[in-house]
Amino acid sequence: MRLTNFHVPTTVFGFALLTWVSAAPAFARSPSSFASSCVNARVVENVLVASCDIGDLWHTHQIASVTLQGIFNAHGGILEDDGSNKPASFQNSCQSNEVQYTGNAREFAFEADTLFALCRTGTGNNYVNTSIRMDGIRNDRGHLRY
Repeated sequence: MRLTNFHVPTTVFGFALLTWVSAAPAFARSPSSFASSCVNARVVENVLVASCDIGDLWHTHQIASVTLQGIFNAHGGILEDDGSNKPASFQNSCQSNEVQYTGNAREFAFEADTLFALCRTGTGNNYVNTSIRMDGIRNDRGHLRY
């Protein structure tokens, strides 16, 4: 059997393909695990800093840091572009909801693996409380890594 005059409009096919591609997540990071072996974690600007166990018998800790990746403000909500290796930019339009400064840098509220901030909504000078769980960060013998 041979099909003749079989035609799928490209707009319908293109829309279906675009819908399928946009619905599938590009890359999902695993939950962060650094909190089980690091203490005194904080976020300064867009850098996570903590005292992390280096994995020796004495549980020696050292200061470790990692630049947060792919976290941005979208009209008052902090979102994460999971596959992005770009440095986080949320700090450009968000404020700490606990006014803390380390030198001239803003320190954002942070608990376990969740970042809290006040972020600009995009309308005037309005800010809303928001938070995001930061996935994919681990302690690698005293070094924080994605």
